[in-house]
Amino acid sequence: MLARSYRLKRAALHYAAHGWPVAPAINYARKSWPRSPLTCACVKAKECAQPGAHPLDSDWQDTITTDSAQIQRWWSTQSSPNVLLAPGEAFEAWLAPPVLGEQAAAMLAQDRIMVPVVRSADGSWIFLTQPAAANASLSHIGVQRLTAGSYLAAPPSWHGAGRSDRWIAHPEVDALCAWEPVALLLLEAARRTSPRPDVGN
Repeated sequence: MLARSYRLKRAALHYAAHGWPVAPAINYARKSWPRSPLTCACVKAKECAQPGAHPLDSDWQDTITTDSAQIQRWWSTQSSPNVLLAPGEAFEAWLAPPVLGEQAAAMLAQDRIMVPVVRSADGSWIFLTQPAAANASLSHIGVQRLTAGSYLAAPPSWHGAGRSDRWIAHPEVDALCAWEPVALLLLEAARRTSPRPDVGN
C-alpha cells in the first residue's frame, strides 16, 4: 500500500510540474484482497458508475491545483487517493472507444507525432492535446471531448474492474501537440475501423 501511495503522489507531482492541475479521486474498496471485486469507496459503493474514478470532494473544481505543498498533503494520507487530471486551459483530452483509439495510437506512433496517450482501465483511449477551438467536436465518430469542468483518472490510478490506467505515450515533452493533427488521425482511424458495407456478388 505504501508503494502504491508513493507512486500516486509522485505521479500527481509530475503532472503538476507540467502545469496540469490535479485533484484527489475517491478510492476503491475491496473487502477481501485480492479475490473480491472492486467497489467504490463512496456512499454508492457497488452502485457507483465510476468506481475509483470520480472526485473525492464535491468542490473539486475550486480546489484543483498545481501546488506541490497541497499535493504532498493530499497524498500523505493512508487513503492513497487516485489521481484526477482536470482538462481546461492547460490541455484538453479526447476519449476514444477501444478499437478506434488503438488504431489512432498506432498511427500516431508510426508518424512519430508526440502526443500523450493513456490506455484507460476500462479499455478506452485518451489523447491529450492543446485546447481546441470552442466548436471543435468529434462526437460523430464516438470521440468525447473533455474540457473545462470535466475530469479524468490518470495513471497509475486503479479503478473500474481493478485495472490500472497506463501511459502508452508518456508526457515527457513540455509542448503539447495542437489538436488538429490528432483530430485528422482520429478521423482516419474511424474510417479504417468502421464496418465495411457488404458488396453483393
